Amino acid sequence: MTQNNKLKNNSTAASSTTTASSSGTASSDADYPIAYFYSDSLLSQLSFFKEGEQSFKKKQENMMAELKNKEGGLQREFQKLQENAPNMTRKELEAGQQKLAKMEQELMMRKENMGAQFAEETAEFNDKLHAKITSYLQELNANKNTNLSSPSHAKATFSTPTLHWTSHPPWSRR
Repeated sequence: MTQNNKLKNNSTAASSTTTASSSGTASSDADYPIAYFYSDSLLSQLSFFKEGEQSFKKKQENMMAELKNKEGGLQREFQKLQENAPNMTRKELEAGQQKLAKMEQELMMRKENMGAQFAEETAEFNDKLHAKITSYLQELNANKNTNLSSPSHAKATFSTPTLHWTSHPPWSRR
């Protein structure tokens, strides 16, 4: 709620809306103008988004550092094996190669797990962000005088379900 109040106070920077009259749709919302908002302008005012963006950037940097460290360990182990190879028995050499293969496999598994975890956290964050934006737009439009829609390329936010394009695709209104 506090975040929504801050956004309302900055509504000119946050919403960057353009209104247009809706024409002849079958929905009960046809009498209201449609206000388009630009999500980039809205998100730039939302501290939840800014903090999340910074958090994800830091997580990504930490993940990269961990993977780089593990790759460095694998490289050092490889060089050590190469240097000692002339003095090793066949069994010792095979054991060293197996150790390297295991280290490489563990590195690849860790990389996949990190990627999956990051994707899951990102999806969860996006769901929370969508809920916050929808809540803000519904509060902003408490008087129900405007239908709000986002022309963004990302997951669109609609405060009025009748404007959802999958329910009423533009090409079906011809």
